[in-house]
Amino acid sequence: MTAFLLLGLFAGATYGEIAFATSKPFTLDLRSEGFRDWLATFYSQEDLQDAEVTGSRVDTDGDGSGNLFEYLAKLDPSDLNSNLRLYFIVDPPMRLRLGPRMEGVEYALEYSVDLASWSTVDDLVPVAGAEELEAALTLVSQPSFFRVVVSRAEAP
Repeated sequence: MTAFLLLGLFAGATYGEIAFATSKPFTLDLRSEGFRDWLATFYSQEDLQDAEVTGSRVDTDGDGSGNLFEYLAKLDPSDLNSNLRLYFIVDPPMRLRLGPRMEGVEYALEYSVDLASWSTVDDLVPVAGAEELEAALTLVSQPSFFRVVVSRAEAP
C-alpha cells in the first residue's frame, strides 16, 4: 500500500499546502485488525466507534495528514507534532529534506513538470546524524512538483 505527499516548487519558492492523495486506487478495510489495533493505541474505545475520528482521511490532530497516511508512515494521528516534515535547503546545491525516517517505512521522491508524468529522484539518501533523508535537486525553468511516496510492505 502506498500514499504520497505532494509539494509544488516555483523557481525555488514553495507554495500551497502539502496534500494527501493516493498514488493508485486501493482499499483499506477500516475494520482490519492492523489498522484498528493501531488506532486503539491512540484513541479510546468510544472514539473508535466514531467515524469522524477513525475515517481514513480524518485528520483529528490538524497536521494535514489523514489517518491512512499517518498509519502508513507510522506517525501518531493524535499528535499535531507527529508528521512528515518536508523542507527545502536553498543554499547551493538546492536540496529537499524529509523526516522523520521511520523503520519499516520506504520513502521515494518523485518529480514532475506537468503533474501527469512522474520520475523518481534516485539520490534520496540518509542525512548523517539525523533521522532524515535528503535529495539534491536540479531546478528547471518551468514549475516543478515533488511528491514523497511512502509505503509499508506489512500494511493491508
